[in-house]
Amino acid sequence: PSVLGLRTVFTDHSCFSFADGASIHTNKLLKYFLAHVDSCISVSHTNRENLVLRANLAPEKIYVIPNAIDGTCFVPDPEKRPLPPTVNVVAINRLTHRKGIDLLADVIPIVCRMRPDVQWTIGGDGPKRA
Repeated sequence: PSVLGLRTVFTDHSCFSFADGASIHTNKLLKYFLAHVDSCISVSHTNRENLVLRANLAPEKIYVIPNAIDGTCFVPDPEKRPLPPTVNVVAINRLTHRKGIDLLADVIPIVCRMRPDVQWTIGGDGPKRA
């Protein structure tokens, strides 16, 4: 049944853990508050799977609508591209533990040792900004 006779949709942008104390409490609250939601929107398939597990929701109630980028606004200048075999990795997000920026920071030296042709561009703001 809907709450107050209103149809409701929840949009989820974050993947939470399952093990630490804060995540356990957050997931309990999420399960309680989403018990009567009509449907949910997730920004990725990974986010959708995480929400199914955290909130004990039926997968068919969750729709994936990826964050969009207007490709006409972000057209790189081909003359500024590095010569092959250079690989550019770009990460733009909120620089927080929950967004996984610490995991990226841990893997960069490993990737650089294995692939010296990789160039990194990391942008964003948040508590993990150096």
